[in-house]
Amino acid sequence: MAGWDVTVLTPDKAEATALRILGARPASLEAAFDRSIPGPRAAAVAVEARLCETEPRVGVLLRQALRAGRSDIRVWGSAPFAEAADPVRHRLSHAARAFKSHALAALTTPSPHCPPTETFHRTPAH
Repeated sequence: MAGWDVTVLTPDKAEATALRILGARPASLEAAFDRSIPGPRAAAVAVEARLCETEPRVGVLLRQALRAGRSDIRVWGSAPFAEAADPVRHRLSHAARAFKSHALAALTTPSPHCPPTETFHRTPAH
């Protein structure tokens, strides 16, 4: 199978339509803590920075992944965890922007703004 196999963990019962538009599979964050999500270990992890502060167990999981050195960790947003990482800009393709716009529209009002680049914070390589 080509491409990424993406599972999105959410702290609540988030609307799954937007995730499916992006080709991602929704799962419960609690399942990650219980380690009951089927499939291989994550090669990459992306997390919203505030989640590290509002859900301390997320920070614990990220620190474990960092120590193991097997996962590429990307953080977006503002929080101490993100500020300790290197900023990386990712330019979205036209197709990616179209899919993201449709996914955002499924969550919010129509015609959401979808900038051509996104900024993540990447943890230093081990």
